[in-house]
Amino acid sequence: IQFTTFIVFSTILLITKIFPLKKKLLIILIYFIVIVSFVLISNPFGNNSNLRANITHVSTLLKKSISPNLITQTGIKNNKNISKNIKLEDRFPIFIILMLTKYNLVLILFLIFLIIPLITFDKKMDKNNKIYLIGLLIILSPEFYKFINPSVSLDQPWLYRRYVYALLPLGYLSFSILFNKLMSRKFLIFFTAIFFIINIILSSKIIKLKNNWSMTEKIERLTKNISPKDFVIVENYNILDNYYPNSYITYQKQTRILFNEVIIKEKWSPKENKYMGFSYNKLFLLSDKEINNYKDFKLLKINSVDVKYKQLEPNCKLNLLKIETDPKNDSLISLPYSYVISYCNKTDNNILEVKKKIFLYELINKI
Repeated sequence: IQFTTFIVFSTILLITKIFPLKKKLLIILIYFIVIVSFVLISNPFGNNSNLRANITHVSTLLKKSISPNLITQTGIKNNKNISKNIKLEDRFPIFIILMLTKYNLVLILFLIFLIIPLITFDKKMDKNNKIYLIGLLIILSPEFYKFINPSVSLDQPWLYRRYVYALLPLGYLSFSILFNKLMSRKFLIFFTAIFFIINIILSSKIIKLKNNWSMTEKIERLTKNISPKDFVIVENYNILDNYYPNSYITYQKQTRILFNEVIIKEKWSPKENKYMGFSYNKLFLLSDKEINNYKDFKLLKINSVDVKYKQLEPNCKLNLLKIETDPKNDSLISLPYSYVISYCNKTDNNILEVKKKIFLYELINKI
């Protein structure tokens, strides 16, 4: 988005008559240096190789998705007879479109593409408005990759957060422009009001939900004595159901996290206080159980908190489907496509009420 913004900004700057050419070129050069510097500085800290891999796979994903099945797949229920040999990775863009259909987002998002012919053929549209819309489409063009792969957890409705900040606002803007062309203003206001009321009714179960409310405060109280020089082992990734304390500990406490399920024994040297070559000062264990032993360590109970909160129940948790169907398989995208479509059909907004006690222990070497 930074580079597409640079292209649009530079183009508009060059065609306007606000500044002399030398000043325009200087502004463009400074802007370019800022963007390139940011990329070079962030390169060691970001997963840029993953970005490049995703970009190279776009054409492959599209080719895999274009098949006779695309024509016949008019809804989720029509996918039951698809061969088990067809994997999720073979139909991933179609899967994304069907998931967007579940929450009626396809109409809004794909109205974006109807703006292009409108800009091209509408002679009544103001020239400046056309320039702004074209510029906006170019700036947000990298976001169109989300129609193919959102590059995010497929747990729903969290999958849709990839569309909230850019594509959905652009979709609703396109919606309002197109309907403004087709309807009178009074009917448009009436239609929008009805549309809004329907959405309020459909979201009535969760509209007042404060998801995982107070959990940050609880985790802060529990981990107040942990420093960035320590390591924390989280006994179970889903220790707090759908709230992941590792995010808070990593970003707020700047402490390294280990998961009990994925510790590599060969790379752990407890006597030297090292894991994968990284030294740590103290080692802690976060658990939702009161335990007396952990591997070859002595346990020192540091703190505990009672947690009580509500959270939205996720669906389409493919890791659970993987455990049910093929526990030895580590790849979610290699699950049978027909299984995934059937499993992810649910759209209920159920609320879970969670009551737990969370414990923090310090692990001390016995020797």
